[in-house]
Amino acid sequence: MSIVSRIAYLIGTVLIAHSGYSSYEFNQFIKSSSSTLELPLDIKLEAIAGLILFVIGSLIAVISPHQYTLLENDPIYTAIPQNDSALFKPIKMNKATVELEKLGAGPFEQIENKAAFIDILKKRREFDEWVMSKE
Repeated sequence: MSIVSRIAYLIGTVLIAHSGYSSYEFNQFIKSSSSTLELPLDIKLEAIAGLILFVIGSLIAVISPHQYTLLENDPIYTAIPQNDSALFKPIKMNKATVELEKLGAGPFEQIENKAAFIDILKKRREFDEWVMSKE
C-alpha cells in the first residue's frame, strides 16, 4: 500500500468520524431546543468528501502492481518480470474444465447429481448386477 493511499484512508476516516460526531452533536442540540432544523450542509459535504477520499485511497491501494513469487513471499515490483516461470499465472478455465471432465466431474456436476435427477431404480439394478457378477 502506497503512502498516498494511506494518507487518503487517514484523511477520509477522520472526515467521516468528524462528520458523524458533528451530526450527533447537532441531533442533541435539536432535541434540547425542540426545533426542526435540517442537518447543516457543511456536515453533509464533510461526510461526502470523507467517503470520496476513502474510496480513492482504496482504489489507489488496489492499483499497485504487486506480483508474488511461488517460492518466497517477497513481492516483485517490476512491470516485466525477469523469470516468468516463477510467478503465479492466471488459471485458464478451458483447460481446467477439460481436466475436470476427464475425472468425470463437469461444470454441471452439482446440478446433474441432485437427488431429484438420480434414477433410483436404475441404480438398484446396477447394484444388483454388480452383486450377481461378484458371486
